[in-house]
Amino acid sequence: MSLDKSYEKNYKYLFAKIHKEYDTKKLIDEKNSIENSLKVHQYLTLLVIIISIVFISFSTYKYFQMQRRYKERFEQIISKNTEIEKIPVTIVEENKTVIPKIPGLSESTITYILEQLEIFEKEQQFLDSKITQKLLSEKFGTNPTYLSKIINVYKEKNFSNYLNDLRLEYIVELLKTEHKYLNRDIKELANIAGFTNAEAFSDNFQRKFEIKPSYFIKMMRENIKTHS
Repeated sequence: MSLDKSYEKNYKYLFAKIHKEYDTKKLIDEKNSIENSLKVHQYLTLLVIIISIVFISFSTYKYFQMQRRYKERFEQIISKNTEIEKIPVTIVEENKTVIPKIPGLSESTITYILEQLEIFEKEQQFLDSKITQKLLSEKFGTNPTYLSKIINVYKEKNFSNYLNDLRLEYIVELLKTEHKYLNRDIKELANIAGFTNAEAFSDNFQRKFEIKPSYFIKMMRENIKTHS
């Protein structure tokens, strides 16, 4: 009995000591660890919220900036005559009319090809999706190099942009004057203009007019409703 009492007394003492020195410390460490973890989580959450707000604000700003720029471009397009702009084939120099010279090309050759290009534009042959620089040069009875040089000098663009710009000017004029085409989808408009696919049409439309064709059509519809 004496041993039992001694054991019980020592056990209680050891248990209390262990609990005080070890378990309590462990609990405190765990508590501190949880608190630190929660703080880190709160900081990360706050950081995510701040980044999200900045991103949304920036996106909103860019969106409204784009809308304003598109509206300005739309106003410029509809107020401008988009019919094919004729670049003068002659230059007045010291009261004398001359044709800009191109090395390797005679004046008669330049004049002939320019006349053929004028017919090409007037008859809207550019709407043929199969037309290429090679085919057009063969049609004119010349070679692709001569045709390219003349277009670069007199139209101030390469053959690809020259051809695509003619098509875009045509389709924009069509959308401005024939409102039924505003209900056609981009793919169909691309086919009408002579483009082989909608992507090429959209890319070139944005290149030339600095506005997406879908937005231009949307603005055209709104403009018609406003003035009707």
